[in-house]
Amino acid sequence: MKNNYLTILVGVLLAVILICYLIAFQMSVNQLAVVTTFGKPTRILTEPGLYWKLPWPFQKAYIFDARLNINESVFEETLTKDGKNIVFSTCLGWRIVDPEKFLETIGNTQDAKRNLEGLVRTFKSGVMGKHLFSNLISTDKNNIQFDVIEQEMMTPVAKEAETKYGIKIDFLYITKLALPEQTTAKIFDRMKKERERIAERYRAEGDAKANEIKAKATSEHDQIIARAKAQAKQIKGEGDAAAAQYYSIFENNKPLALFLQKLDTLEQVLKEKSTVILDTQTVPFDLLNSTEIKTDDKND
Repeated sequence: MKNNYLTILVGVLLAVILICYLIAFQMSVNQLAVVTTFGKPTRILTEPGLYWKLPWPFQKAYIFDARLNINESVFEETLTKDGKNIVFSTCLGWRIVDPEKFLETIGNTQDAKRNLEGLVRTFKSGVMGKHLFSNLISTDKNNIQFDVIEQEMMTPVAKEAETKYGIKIDFLYITKLALPEQTTAKIFDRMKKERERIAERYRAEGDAKANEIKAKATSEHDQIIARAKAQAKQIKGEGDAAAAQYYSIFENNKPLALFLQKLDTLEQVLKEKSTVILDTQTVPFDLLNSTEIKTDDKND
């Protein structure tokens, strides 16, 4: 008998647990629920706690996560107002605020992500088409309009998402920005040509400066040479004037002039330790015979 009572008790407990499972459900913090009766929403629950319902197929509870969800899109290409191709991705933060509408239009998180990606794709192309390339990439920070562009994309997406799907958009950011490969190649080519033009300008300026320095150096060289020649002529003139005095002495004393000339010649011939065999009567070696110098009577 005891075994029968135990079996009955276990069976009753299992039945109670099964009934509770069918007619009760629990909601935690940051959850929303919609209870449907024969497929139609009849109750919206937003507070955590234990709730009761009729078993399926009479009623069914749909529980949704009300916490913030993050969607990050893949790189997609679009055109700017000035016809430039850009590739960028966005990050979207959203949460469910109207579970009844969410259930009727979407029903689950995965479908919600796909629908929101479609919304962002639709509006971001239109927004980008109203802005210039320089509003995204520029050396002048006053041209950058990321905040404006993000807000212009977020506003229609948020309105559409809340109206159609019961979803609130908390933020929308541009997370990555790049250029298509062909555009990048064109930009690099343009940058290369620009650098070549700058280099050519610097080379031209350098050549002009070099020519200026050369011209100045040539002018200074010519001036120095001219001054040196003038000074040389002056020195030569002074030397000729001084030599003229000695020439007048030599003119009046020819034996002395001849003696000095022979002496100079002899010095030039014998300066390299030369061995010369000549007659002592040969000029200028005749000086070796006598050191006497005959002079005119008037210079004695």
